[in-house]
Amino acid sequence: MAAALLLLAAIPAFAAVPPEEHLKAFGLDAVYWGMTAADLEKAVTGVKPVGPAEPGHDAHLVKDQQVFYGCKARVDFNLPRGKLSDLTLTADADFSTCDVNMVAYITSEYGPTYDVIQGNTDVIFKWRGPTGLIFTTTAIESLFKGTIEVFDNRPAP
Repeated sequence: MAAALLLLAAIPAFAAVPPEEHLKAFGLDAVYWGMTAADLEKAVTGVKPVGPAEPGHDAHLVKDQQVFYGCKARVDFNLPRGKLSDLTLTADADFSTCDVNMVAYITSEYGPTYDVIQGNTDVIFKWRGPTGLIFTTTAIESLFKGTIEVFDNRPAP
């Protein structure tokens, strides 16, 4: 019962924070949901388009190295219909080299997980709210990989 009350107590605080504030947790202070590719290129140093972008088509931009809390990750920005709606951070090696425990850090920023899936070679942690997150760690033949998918989880207007 106490755990359920703790979970319920965390939800209003999480929901009250504007979704764009959640991107700051990954050092992306100038990034917000719905921004255009042109705005993203101006706001984030080192971001570049992947392939030619045509008007009216999806855009994909990348930043080769984003550093936050000792983590180094590639960031892929996806802009379907020309507006940022999700991004993926992929660790250079894995997120164990960070200055923080990534699951504990994300939980402190976004609230408790709603699902944890244990597979043969990977573990998937999921958070939901106005900004949704999926953190996956994978170990195959002693090679670790980590990804964090961050997406705009608000209902479409």
